[in-house]
Amino acid sequence: VFDDLRQIAGQQVNNLRKKRYLFFYSTFEPRKNVINLVQTFFDLHREKLIPQEFKLVLMGGEGWGKAKKRVLDFVKENFPIKNKNKIVILDYLNDDYLIDLIKNSYAVIYPSLYEGFGLPVLESMFLGAPVICSNNSSLPEVGENAVLYINPNDYYDLKDKIKYLISHPKMAKKLKHLSIK
Repeated sequence: VFDDLRQIAGQQVNNLRKKRYLFFYSTFEPRKNVINLVQTFFDLHREKLIPQEFKLVLMGGEGWGKAKKRVLDFVKENFPIKNKNKIVILDYLNDDYLIDLIKNSYAVIYPSLYEGFGLPVLESMFLGAPVICSNNSSLPEVGENAVLYINPNDYYDLKDKIKYLISHPKMAKKLKHLSIK
């Protein structure tokens, strides 16, 4: 299934490699804080604080607030040369692709400002993906001690946790085991 993504998404995933991308999936809405994630990831690359082959894969449909348009505009402005684009944006795909994207990610990032339940965090943990998520709403109850928490209003906290997890693969492996447990 993972290899089929190249045909679905075309050029932007040609060099997407297993365990070499971070993954976010949800409806694009302001409360999901996805623009903060995109800007943080861009800065990590620009400052060479994470390996340059890492990508950020975002999957979901347009919700309210034109959040997806803001993300698309940011990507166009900052990655005008398509083969140098570090951010992959996909529409919704069926569950087989979603499961494959979660399982093959280095980590799932969910920096939401507010959640009712946080199903993507639970799904990702069940599939053994390390998770970085917000420390608000229901997310601490869902993630307990098996995820890295961030303050979603603190750009530097998100930046530091992404950098930390990528540079500490043993921690990513530990979170994977805690998640499944």
